Amino acid sequence: MCRENRRFASDAELEVFCAAFIAPGSNVAAVAGRLKEVGALTQATGDWAPPTYLRAFLAEIEQRHALASPGVVRGWIEKLSALAESLEQMAPPPVGQGRGGGAGCLDLLDEITDTLASIAGTVSGNCDRIGTEVSRYRAEEDARQMRARLGRLIKLHADYLEPVLGLIDIGGDFHHVCERIAAGSATIGADAHFAADPSLAQAASTTARDVVWIRRVTLRRALEANRELGPLCEAALRESSIARGVNR
Repeated sequence: MCRENRRFASDAELEVFCAAFIAPGSNVAAVAGRLKEVGALTQATGDWAPPTYLRAFLAEIEQRHALASPGVVRGWIEKLSALAESLEQMAPPPVGQGRGGGAGCLDLLDEITDTLASIAGTVSGNCDRIGTEVSRYRAEEDARQMRARLGRLIKLHADYLEPVLGLIDIGGDFHHVCERIAAGSATIGADAHFAADPSLAQAASTTARDVVWIRRVTLRRALEANRELGPLCEAALRESSIARGVNR
């Protein structure tokens, strides 16, 4: 309601809106009345709408969450980089030098897999959210709400999608870390020193294969979201620039 800056010309319109968010059979009129009582809706110029301070407060909270998302992905990648370094220390060195032990290698590979899954899940979940926002924008018919949704999409593109793409695209930190893990895991999986433990050799080979697959899937999902969202944002910014030029 605050995000879309909804306004209600009558109690009936407000009750229709509330009915979509409460359990069937609940007292819609009581919920609508309670929103007025607690100040979540105030009347100005004849319409009921969320007060300005409430919209600003919730928008700030939502913006902080959006800005934190690339930081969360970056944090997972930094953890993955540290795990890659540990894996490289376990990988067999050149012939003639001492070899590291295989103790703890399985646990390390499991942690690498879990971290990769966290990165992929974080990116995919946010891309799904972007897809939902785009679908709602395209289904919207009210011009005022379309503008509000489009503003939200522009923020998602600028504050989340573009920074994340910079991290996970080819040449980004995620790509480099995945290459290190794939190389280290493949070396461990093929080395005779670790072949005495079939489960370790198999886990290392599986990790070497899966890390490349997860990297590609994660990047592909983000690029799909960008192809869906990018043109909308570019068109909106272009129209905004044209409007400013006309009004000068």
